[in-house]
Amino acid sequence: SPALFGKKWAEGVGVELGSASAMPVGAMVSQVVALLLLSWLFGITAADNALLTIILVVLAIAAFIVSGGMFTRKSSYAVWTDAGYVVVAGIIMFIAQAVFRNVF
Repeated sequence: SPALFGKKWAEGVGVELGSASAMPVGAMVSQVVALLLLSWLFGITAADNALLTIILVVLAIAAFIVSGGMFTRKSSYAVWTDAGYVVVAGIIMFIAQAVFRNVF
Protein backbone atom coordinates (compact mmCIF):
# COMPACT_ATOMS: atom_id res chain seq x y z
CA SER A 1 0.00 0.00 0.00
CA PRO A 2 1.53 3.33 -1.01
CA ALA A 3 -0.17 4.96 1.97
CA LEU A 4 1.31 2.58 4.54
CA PHE A 5 4.74 1.31 3.48
CA GLY A 6 4.75 1.54 -0.32
CA LYS A 7 6.44 4.83 -1.13
CA LYS A 8 9.34 4.50 1.29
CA TRP A 9 9.70 0.76 0.54
CA ALA A 10 9.73 1.37 -3.23
CA GLU A 11 12.36 4.06 -2.78
CA GLY A 12 14.49 1.71 -0.67
CA VAL A 13 14.19 -1.11 -3.20
CA GLY A 14 14.73 1.12 -6.20
CA VAL A 15 11.43 0.52 -7.98
CA GLU A 16 8.79 2.92 -9.17
CA LEU A 17 5.22 2.43 -8.02
CA GLY A 18 2.92 2.17 -11.01
CA SER A 19 -0.76 1.99 -11.68
CA ALA A 20 -2.96 -0.97 -10.86
CA SER A 21 -2.81 -2.04 -14.52
CA ALA A 22 0.97 -2.50 -14.23
CA MET A 23 0.87 -4.76 -11.18
CA PRO A 24 3.34 -7.69 -11.21
CA VAL A 25 0.85 -10.54 -11.47
CA GLY A 26 3.53 -13.24 -11.33
CA ALA A 27 4.96 -11.83 -8.11
CA MET A 28 1.50 -11.59 -6.57
CA VAL A 29 0.62 -15.18 -7.54
CA SER A 30 3.91 -16.48 -6.12
CA GLN A 31 3.23 -14.51 -2.91
CA VAL A 32 -0.17 -16.20 -2.54
CA VAL A 33 1.39 -19.62 -3.20
CA ALA A 34 4.11 -18.95 -0.60
CA LEU A 35 1.53 -17.87 1.99
CA LEU A 36 -0.58 -20.97 1.30
CA LEU A 37 2.47 -23.22 1.70
CA LEU A 38 3.41 -21.47 4.93
CA SER A 39 -0.12 -21.84 6.28
CA TRP A 40 -0.07 -25.53 5.33
CA LEU A 41 3.19 -25.92 7.25
CA PHE A 42 1.58 -24.17 10.22
CA GLY A 43 -1.30 -26.64 10.10
CA ILE A 44 1.04 -29.64 9.99
CA THR A 45 3.12 -28.43 12.92
CA ALA A 46 0.01 -27.55 14.92
CA ALA A 47 -1.40 -31.03 14.37
CA ASP A 48 1.86 -32.52 15.66
CA ASN A 49 2.06 -30.10 18.62
CA ALA A 50 5.28 -28.71 17.18
CA LEU A 51 4.46 -25.03 16.78
CA LEU A 52 7.94 -24.07 18.00
CA THR A 53 9.21 -25.61 14.76
CA ILE A 54 7.16 -23.23 12.62
CA ILE A 55 8.22 -20.25 14.73
CA LEU A 56 11.83 -21.17 13.99
CA VAL A 57 11.01 -21.59 10.28
CA VAL A 58 9.42 -18.12 10.13
CA LEU A 59 12.41 -16.57 11.89
CA ALA A 60 14.81 -18.39 9.53
CA ILE A 61 12.86 -17.12 6.49
CA ALA A 62 12.97 -13.59 7.89
CA ALA A 63 16.74 -13.91 8.44
CA PHE A 64 17.21 -15.02 4.81
CA ILE A 65 15.13 -12.06 3.64
CA VAL A 66 17.30 -9.69 5.70
CA SER A 67 20.54 -11.14 4.35
CA GLY A 68 19.23 -11.14 0.77
CA GLY A 69 18.13 -7.54 1.12
CA MET A 70 21.52 -6.56 2.45
CA PHE A 71 23.28 -8.35 -0.42
CA THR A 72 21.14 -6.49 -2.95
CA ARG A 73 21.77 -3.23 -1.08
CA LYS A 74 18.17 -2.40 -0.31
CA SER A 75 17.60 0.33 2.24
CA SER A 76 17.32 -0.89 5.82
CA TYR A 77 13.69 0.28 5.83
CA ALA A 78 12.89 -1.92 2.81
CA VAL A 79 14.79 -4.90 4.28
CA TRP A 80 12.98 -4.72 7.62
CA THR A 81 9.62 -4.12 5.93
CA ASP A 82 10.11 -7.28 3.85
CA ALA A 83 11.22 -9.33 6.85
CA GLY A 84 8.47 -7.88 9.04
CA TYR A 85 5.88 -8.93 6.46
CA VAL A 86 6.87 -12.59 6.90
CA VAL A 87 6.94 -12.31 10.70
CA VAL A 88 3.50 -10.63 10.80
CA ALA A 89 2.09 -13.27 8.42
CA GLY A 90 3.50 -15.94 10.74
CA ILE A 91 1.96 -14.28 13.79
CA ILE A 92 -1.43 -14.11 12.07
CA MET A 93 -1.20 -17.78 11.12
CA PHE A 94 -0.12 -18.72 14.65
CA ILE A 95 -3.13 -16.88 16.12
CA ALA A 96 -5.45 -18.48 13.56
CA GLN A 97 -4.16 -21.94 14.52
CA ALA A 98 -4.74 -21.20 18.22
CA VAL A 99 -8.26 -19.90 17.61
CA PHE A 100 -9.41 -22.60 15.21
CA ARG A 101 -7.78 -25.37 17.19
CA ASN A 102 -9.94 -24.47 20.19
CA VAL A 103 -13.08 -23.94 18.10
CA PHE A 104 -13.04 -27.19 16.12
